[in-house]
Amino acid sequence: MEVGRWDEANRAKVQLEELQRHRRRQMAATLAAQSLNSNKQDGLNNIHNKSDSSITEECYNTQPSPSVSNFLDVVDSQHKPLWFTKEIDQITMKETYIFTGKYWEQKLTNDWSMCPQIY
Repeated sequence: MEVGRWDEANRAKVQLEELQRHRRRQMAATLAAQSLNSNKQDGLNNIHNKSDSSITEECYNTQPSPSVSNFLDVVDSQHKPLWFTKEIDQITMKETYIFTGKYWEQKLTNDWSMCPQIY
């Protein structure tokens, strides 16, 4: 952008954002699959411990499965930035992110293996 190549910069920005969205959806799908497998196993374990009448009753009183947006919220809440830690500010008592300095260590060794592939 510094040299006026606005269209090229915008294309790179859009590509980066789309790849981020794709990774987020993949993480949500993985979380959903894990949740379904866990719920399925829990259900099988519960069936072995219940009578036929209680199983029939539960079939009519089930809660809906969490929506995709809930999985995206969980994915977002589990995200851990590489270069920052979440801490409570002692003055404001609010969550804040503190720079760890590890970026500069990685830059010195030119080791970016822990970073997600963004392009």
